[in-house]
Amino acid sequence: AVVDSARPGAVLCLSSGRYDGPVEIHTRLTLQGPDNAVIGSNGAGTTVRALADGVVLVGFTVDGSGRRYDKMDGGVYLHGDRIAIRHLTVRNALFGIVVERSNGVTLADNHVIGLAGLPVGIRGDGIRLWEVRGALVTRNRLEDSRDILVWYSPGNRISGNSVVRSRYATHFMYSDDCVVEDAEYTENIVGVFVMYSRGVTLRHNTIADNAAAGGMGLGVKESGNLVIENNRFVRDHDCLYLDTSPFREGDSVLAQGNTFAR
Repeated sequence: AVVDSARPGAVLCLSSGRYDGPVEIHTRLTLQGPDNAVIGSNGAGTTVRALADGVVLVGFTVDGSGRRYDKMDGGVYLHGDRIAIRHLTVRNALFGIVVERSNGVTLADNHVIGLAGLPVGIRGDGIRLWEVRGALVTRNRLEDSRDILVWYSPGNRISGNSVVRSRYATHFMYSDDCVVEDAEYTENIVGVFVMYSRGVTLRHNTIADNAAAGGMGLGVKESGNLVIENNRFVRDHDCLYLDTSPFREGDSVLAQGNTFAR
């Protein structure tokens, strides 16, 4: 009721304790709290949904979600421009943070803890961007998730993130002109997979211990005009795998200054 009656620009501050979700936000406001302020799932659907431009979520914990893949049940769902979420913890959710059809979103300093008990292929994505432009995804930590998934989402920056024990630490499909930089991706199946995308840049990343059969540091499929520079690939089953890339006549793949070790 407090959220529903808030005026645009309001700042709502949660005290410590548990709050029963789900919560839907339809007004530009800030919802913030300490990490021991927990918005908990009722076992169905998505727990926190921000559906207005300019919403800001800061500091609290989101616990749980439904388990329907067709509905992409998750901890947090965002649909709106210039939404920012910072310093959230999202745990026990099928999908962590889902962003759809939005521009200029910021996801910074969040911690997403996936469902380690599920096989990696059927966990939901820790962060999922669908038809998103101009996003900054930075300094987030993902554990035991599936992917940072970037689909049909051009012009996004994926910077300074840590992903461990997941599937594809970052997975591009049909997403041109994106950047992955300053990442620490370890113990995944694939560090970065670029599919059907052009103009992607990867720089200053450490991609290590993708050691399973078929594991790879960077996979590239039917893509072009990539720049792969000053990355460290360590103890990967395959460090760099190119499949029909560059794809178009006149495109290129430039790899320079990288370290391939052990």
